[in-house]
Amino acid sequence: MGRRGPLKEMLKITLCLATTCLVAGAIVGGVYFFTEPARRASQVAGEGERVRSLLGLKAEETVIEVRRYGDLKGEDFIGYLFPESFDLYDLEGLPLQKIPVKEIFQSAEEKDRFVKNRFPEAEFAGRFFITPKGYVTESVQYGFKSPIRIFVALTPDFEIGGVEVISHEEDPGLGDEITKPEFKNQFLGLNAKELQAIKVVKGPPPKNSKERLPKTIYGVTGATISSKAITEGVQKGVSQLRYRLKIALPKEVPDE
Repeated sequence: MGRRGPLKEMLKITLCLATTCLVAGAIVGGVYFFTEPARRASQVAGEGERVRSLLGLKAEETVIEVRRYGDLKGEDFIGYLFPESFDLYDLEGLPLQKIPVKEIFQSAEEKDRFVKNRFPEAEFAGRFFITPKGYVTESVQYGFKSPIRIFVALTPDFEIGGVEVISHEEDPGLGDEITKPEFKNQFLGLNAKELQAIKVVKGPPPKNSKERLPKTIYGVTGATISSKAITEGVQKGVSQLRYRLKIALPKEVPDE
């Protein structure tokens, strides 16, 4: 009898803890279920505003998101999802098929579902935006602590019109200085060829603009890794966009 008392008490405590965990999990799950759609909608709206801001677009000017997918049918096909069609290409960039799109998508999840329903093994592999004043491409590069998501805007002549850091987890007061105009604006006006030739040196930049070195990005003081990550992300984003446009919209790509 003496041993049953503590055992009973332990079972009671265990049951209470398990019940508490179940209730807490249900509450968290419920909150996520009801708030996640609103959070995603807000994120999409915020990204749309950043795209417009980077290229100085008016509210009525159209922004088209083009999503790229790989591993279609488990084979070496790639696909680009436009508002009116899902265009398939082989790895040489030769067109294979256009699948009409009749749906009006409200979210990225709906677009991915449309593709997955037809090609279950397809994987999202990047995106870019087409606007009346140029393009915006998304690039991801690993920084000092975690991946950094970047938007790079380009004019129709493929000169950089703006760089925006969409998300990062770099250290406050150091790595997060990559979000400041003083650093980002160094990329403005560079064309694709100039961009590939630049190098990153330790900052800060000279106060006299005439003393600045050519083909140089001055990194944030104490955050060289973060600065190089942004630079490499911008280079990669522009290179990928040129490659993708040559396949999906070859007439849009200017000569280098």
